[in-house]
Amino acid sequence: MKYPDLDIYRFRIRLKLNGDLVTPRYKGSLLRGIFAWSFRNTVCVTKQPVCEGCMLKQDCSYFKIFETELPVSHISYLRGIRKVPHPFVLNPPADDRLRISAGEILEIELVLFGSSVNLLPYYVYVFQNIGKTGLGFEKTGYTIEEFTNVHLDGESKILIPGSGDISLKFTPVKTSQIVENLPEKMEKITLDFVSPVRFQEEGKVIKQRDKITPKLVVLSTVRRYLALAGLFGPDGFVEGQPDFHFNDFHISENSLNYFEWGRYSNRQKTWLDMSGLTGSLTIEGNVGRILPWLLIGSQINIGKNTAFGLGKFDITKSQSHEVTESPSN
Repeated sequence: MKYPDLDIYRFRIRLKLNGDLVTPRYKGSLLRGIFAWSFRNTVCVTKQPVCEGCMLKQDCSYFKIFETELPVSHISYLRGIRKVPHPFVLNPPADDRLRISAGEILEIELVLFGSSVNLLPYYVYVFQNIGKTGLGFEKTGYTIEEFTNVHLDGESKILIPGSGDISLKFTPVKTSQIVENLPEKMEKITLDFVSPVRFQEEGKVIKQRDKITPKLVVLSTVRRYLALAGLFGPDGFVEGQPDFHFNDFHISENSLNYFEWGRYSNRQKTWLDMSGLTGSLTIEGNVGRILPWLLIGSQINIGKNTAFGLGKFDITKSQSHEVTESPSN
């Protein structure tokens, strides 16, 4: 099947810390709670405790991003999904620092999908507000040193230093660019998960690496991309999914490891298990047909809880053709 169009916009945000910051092992949890809270606090006019029953919700940017329910239910790859997938991903730095000193840089990648880029000014404003509120237990403030659009031709400034103005001229990475000029035949590809991936089967998150199959990885990627393209791309939802012959390939190497972490939700007043798998997975066989989808997956993250950086992976090598991430990264 033809890949539905979806523009992917990547932004690099460099935060200069005003004080020392102690970070968790997975730095995505730094933004997990405060980002949604700050977004809601910034745009909510009524200040109601919940969105349910609010007469303004259909025109509210917070509701559109965090709370909107799916407009369709008959599409096969959307079964079991009630809320719209978040139209953004916040990829935290993947370094091993557990303490970042005042004056150092914390770099975050923001990815926006399709039409959701129209709300970019809200994201910029929310990041500025979080800098005043502070990150972590120390409430460490920061200033935005750079906010740039990263594309195949380089980088362009979004936030104009010293002026407070933002540029609304940004360039996407297009799906057609991600999958162009690929070899017709390939025998082996390796996926390196740089953040915990949370695959789900029958409503339960998979924690054992030997339960990860090529079918699970590929279909998780396809369904996520088709949902994003249907919601935020120009062509709407497609009815079908591509057919794959999963007997044509297998996992030859599996070094995935269980990465345990969690977070306390102030909204739900409970501890949430966010554990997943990190490490590498090598798929061998007639993998040329699944490669385009997996390259797309490396740009959008896969699995559960992708908005705050989970499920990010790189395709780093193959047997017959060297495969790297898009130059946009």
